[in-house]
Amino acid sequence: MSLSGLALGALCQPDWDTRPFRIIGLDEHEVFYDCQSEDGLWTFWDNYRRTCVFYRVSTAFFAQRSQRIGDMPLAPEELAAFRPDLPMRLGRSNDLCWNRPWSKEAIEQASMPRTISANAVVLVPYGPKGALKTGVIVRSSGEDLEVPTLLLEAKRIQEANNAGPSKGVGLCRLGWQKRLPSYYIGAYLDRAGHVR
Repeated sequence: MSLSGLALGALCQPDWDTRPFRIIGLDEHEVFYDCQSEDGLWTFWDNYRRTCVFYRVSTAFFAQRSQRIGDMPLAPEELAAFRPDLPMRLGRSNDLCWNRPWSKEAIEQASMPRTISANAVVLVPYGPKGALKTGVIVRSSGEDLEVPTLLLEAKRIQEANNAGPSKGVGLCRLGWQKRLPSYYIGAYLDRAGHVR
């Protein structure tokens, strides 16, 4: 399948699995997908109250190893839960480190989006051994979250969970928690290795 064949809601058959996959989010680096079980149910459908971590694979790999077999547009409640409109990664900087001093001004000088269209997200830190810890809700007083404020909150949360230095900073989409989009607090490179 060509990259142009990848689209939100596309049903695809990968060659590494017998189950059909459905694209629930994508950009040039990654595809987030749901998969259908043998009883015909989708993993993420109607499970919006629990914590969810998206399945993901690199976009190039997915395009090379899958065939598009149909379409299943996302329903309004799925769009509200999956939030495919949000960036998959944001606040990436190779010049900053979670456990070294920096200011809001340092973030504002970096080249990155200034806001995201959500008034609350869950930030999930990682511990000294790399395991994800309990997520923390960060809310905005307005309609959008400011990325510099979000990064300063991520810095505070990450420092409380891990004293080790990071190789840059970044927030990467994880899934959802407490009916809110979740991002893991990461480094400049994502943990999946899809973004360099």
